[in-house]
Amino acid sequence: MVGGALRSAGLIGADYGEKRLQSLGLLNDVVVFLCWVERQQGPHLISIRKAKKHERATYFKSIGY
Repeated sequence: MVGGALRSAGLIGADYGEKRLQSLGLLNDVVVFLCWVERQQGPHLISIRKAKKHERATYFKSIGY
């Protein structure tokens, strides 16, 4: 489960017929990058990966660390 502060932003070029979101959050003390959509049934995760160095810096800066 993703814990801590979750930072999100809208996405991105290709037209998938729904608004894809990007988020950075903590998963077991590791900063992760998520791509997901909000659907009627609730959030739907498209992909998750370990955040890159610049993404980790962005995440920690956004939470005031």
